[in-house]
Amino acid sequence: MKPITLIATLGSSPAVLTETLYMLHKQGDWPVKEIKIITTSHGAEVINKALFSYGTKRKGGFYQLCEELKISPHDIDVQTGDNLVGVTGPDGAPLTDIRNSQDDERMATAIQHAVKQACANSERRVFGLLSGGRKTMSAHLMAAMQLFGRLNDRMIHVLVSEPFETMPDFFFPTSEKRVLSSPYSDQSADASRATIDLIDIPFIRLRSYLEHQIDFSKSYGEITAEIDEKLSTATSYPVQHLLIDLQGSAICVNGLS
Repeated sequence: MKPITLIATLGSSPAVLTETLYMLHKQGDWPVKEIKIITTSHGAEVINKALFSYGTKRKGGFYQLCEELKISPHDIDVQTGDNLVGVTGPDGAPLTDIRNSQDDERMATAIQHAVKQACANSERRVFGLLSGGRKTMSAHLMAAMQLFGRLNDRMIHVLVSEPFETMPDFFFPTSEKRVLSSPYSDQSADASRATIDLIDIPFIRLRSYLEHQIDFSKSYGEITAEIDEKLSTATSYPVQHLLIDLQGSAICVNGLS
């Protein structure tokens, strides 16, 4: 089975990444060889602190997961620390959040580029994780996967049982008992008793239908504009009935010969 590139839009709840990796490994959808994280500059700070810190007293969730699954963190290509940066604008200024249409356009461009680049690698499967970040980030990821995704690529969403969703120190169900507390209440729970559902999101893969009609090396905007034009033409002049008469040397389209 081909290795996986996981594209994840993440925000202030980075545990969806470790939860997803845990379930992919458990279900045998492995190896994940590369993780592309798309986030803001604020998201990068939160993700680094929660997942990729490596201190003597506490390891980040990603390194905890690697120990749990008995895999080397070096086996997965993922940007961490100073190499994990948020999306930037044309002027190089970091995008701290998505608050207007210009911010959203920057984020959309970054997502589209990441998906297009990943899906151009025939040696990898591409999984898009919808669970993190702003809703518009998930929407752009879905749209890009619909256009560039191939037959073996997937869209996935992860759900964790209560009350672990609100516990910042929960990253995956542990094999041994580990009691966690919520900062928002007096509630505590054992992480080993948590359950996670990994949901496949069905999506229309347009690439297999359009690849021989459209140049996929173009930009996302150019490709979608060309698709819109083709669909508009097909809607205005639909071929509802086609008859080819070889003996009579005639072609009949919608009753007109």
